[in-house]
Amino acid sequence: MLDAANGTAVGNPLSYEGSLNVLAASRDGQYVFGGGARGGRLWRMTSREPIEDTPPVVAASFIASAPPSLLTVDDKGIVRRRNPETGAWVDRPLQLPTDASVIGGRFSANGRLLATTSRGDPAVRVWNIDSTKEIRSLPLPPAQSSRGGSGGPAVIAFTEDGRHVAVALPQIRFREGNTVRVWAVDTGREVSRVSDRSSIFDVVFTPDAKYLITVGFGSASMWVWRDEDVIAEACNRLPRNLTPDEWQRFIGTGQPQKTCPNLPG
Repeated sequence: MLDAANGTAVGNPLSYEGSLNVLAASRDGQYVFGGGARGGRLWRMTSREPIEDTPPVVAASFIASAPPSLLTVDDKGIVRRRNPETGAWVDRPLQLPTDASVIGGRFSANGRLLATTSRGDPAVRVWNIDSTKEIRSLPLPPAQSSRGGSGGPAVIAFTEDGRHVAVALPQIRFREGNTVRVWAVDTGREVSRVSDRSSIFDVVFTPDAKYLITVGFGSASMWVWRDEDVIAEACNRLPRNLTPDEWQRFIGTGQPQKTCPNLPG
């Protein structure tokens, strides 16, 4: 574990044999869950000792509650909820109605939604956890690599309020670039698209949803993704609005408008 302020190690490392594909931490810093092909493990951070080992899972998330709940989903689409203080089940497991092998996913912050990606499925499926019903099917782009296609399951992130979900398909080769698509969950409409020159292997929104962060090989980038935020960011950097000649040159259609109300021109 690292101190976010200075990057230095904090305490003793957590013990796990094998590669970790899933990692989640509770917001109060009391619990950490990690999982891979060998199974999952839940730790209590005060003692750094494992509370319980679990079967393998493909996604996990702690949900703010008292105490916090740990949600997991496995490759068969079975969703389980645990009490991290005891490791015991909170309620019965839920089975998503899917025949495909689930290989990745992400829960919304409130634990009500789950977005999954499955082997051979050309779409990311968004599920209502309580009803286990599929509420959205978001098409994945064709493999963007001409030399081998995707480098793994789609990476997914929800905004804090669960209203938007970002999806990217990692590429198998270095520096091939990637596109992140942001969808409105309630309508299924694509509302934004961000292209990065480097391969993307994870995405996350800031808590206020103003920025989208993409993580690649040895780097991370922060993007403004909503149209209104892009305009506001541009207005903060410009000394004036476009002249009529510039409007025709760069916009090309319509009458010149004062895009930034607080700027001259």
